[in-house]
Amino acid sequence: MFFRLGLFILLLIAMPTLVLTGSAYAGDPQYDEFGNKIESKNDDAEAQESETEPPPPEPDYPKMFDITIGGGFGYGFPVGDFYSGLDSGPLYFGEIRIAVSPKSYIKFGYRKINIYNDVQSVSDIDGTYLGTVDLSADVNTYLFSLGWLSSPNKNKNLRMYSEFGGAYGNHVITASVGSESISDDTGKFMILGQIGVILPINNSRVGLDLGGSVLWKSFSGSNDEGWGAILSVHLGLVIMAGGGADQGN
Repeated sequence: MFFRLGLFILLLIAMPTLVLTGSAYAGDPQYDEFGNKIESKNDDAEAQESETEPPPPEPDYPKMFDITIGGGFGYGFPVGDFYSGLDSGPLYFGEIRIAVSPKSYIKFGYRKINIYNDVQSVSDIDGTYLGTVDLSADVNTYLFSLGWLSSPNKNKNLRMYSEFGGAYGNHVITASVGSESISDDTGKFMILGQIGVILPINNSRVGLDLGGSVLWKSFSGSNDEGWGAILSVHLGLVIMAGGGADQGN
């Protein structure tokens, strides 16, 4: 009996030592007498290995194109005080994109927008009706912008794009009364923002360009002519040269 009791007491005394020893082998954290964690060599090696692990490489895919030539048509919607009295009208454009990287390019373009109001009544100062005037504006715009393409999607053979840049808009505003007409030719610096998609047709090097844009007239000169912008939507055809076709399904 005394032997069993002594063995039981011996086990009770030895148990904490066994538990601590087992914990050390199991990889539990160890602490010194001041409560600071004792870092093991294995932990230091694992931490060092995780810190020096290189980031995953960027996906390697070819340029969608080296250069594109495109053109098309659309519709422009003038808004703001500067374009008051003018209604929406058609637009036509041509452009060239030059790739800088698989996801960026620069663009040069020309856009002609015809916004007009066929009939606008004119009254004298006292309110006397004088007749009607045909008012039109041809906006010939020369564009330069930077563009960014989305990454290719393995399930969709299309690329979204966004563009931001500047433009010079030559505004030719004409007022016509019968056979008489008066024109005013003014140039305006404008800001361009555009978004859209390029959709290759049957995995060919010809694609559709669908998008929308805004041309914002910047303020210039001492006279405040009011703000103005031309919102537009377009549909174009793009011919791509160089680069590599995206591997879409």
